[in-house]
Amino acid sequence: MRLHVDISNRGFGDPEPPQINEEQEELCTSQQGKQIKHQHIHKGVKTYACNACGKSFSFQSVLKVHMRTHTDERPYSCERCGKIFSDHSTLCVHIGIHTGERPYSCERCGKNFSQLGPLHVHMRIHTGERPYSCERCEKSFSKSSNLTVHIRTHTGEKLYFCETCGKSFSHSSHLTAHMRTHTGERPYSCERCGKYFSKSSYLTAHMRTHTARKTRRWPISPKL
Repeated sequence: MRLHVDISNRGFGDPEPPQINEEQEELCTSQQGKQIKHQHIHKGVKTYACNACGKSFSFQSVLKVHMRTHTDERPYSCERCGKIFSDHSTLCVHIGIHTGERPYSCERCGKNFSQLGPLHVHMRIHTGERPYSCERCEKSFSKSSNLTVHIRTHTGEKLYFCETCGKSFSHSSHLTAHMRTHTGERPYSCERCGKYFSKSSYLTAHMRTHTARKTRRWPISPKL
């Protein structure tokens, strides 16, 4: 008995087409999905929108982290001091405070950082790059957070309130400095005379009293 093989549609000796199982097909699909998502970054495609503020994102995972700014959810906690954070990357940066580990260094000034992201932001000091610009006045900034604070000067938005007197502020650091007027806290001290101040700017101004040189004016003698 002879076996008949149909070779009319392929050349003699050609290999059989590869058979793709379910796992391989799922892997190809996931890799293709990652490639499409990566292309969205370059094209600026943002398909995931926040229902609370309308801000849109390229990835659902980024939207999930953003939503915690509205819900105040902070699922990541530091095992050493108990401080909690909304995303894992911020926790990793915080842990560097305890360990002191800073493996990333600036090639220009030698400053060290615990993560690569802050190093990239720091490099803009040397390059002068300011990729974040205000649409109202075209002022540019090296950090997105600085742009966010700046925009409040146009909108008049003040999100931070003093529970003691009710005064409001556009930035959390301004509220922190204001609270010292109630608590009397003065964390900035002069190394030369030991005087304390509530703001670093006050200390800077005070230091000039030690470093400033008093120039003596000599009378100009009349020409003979």
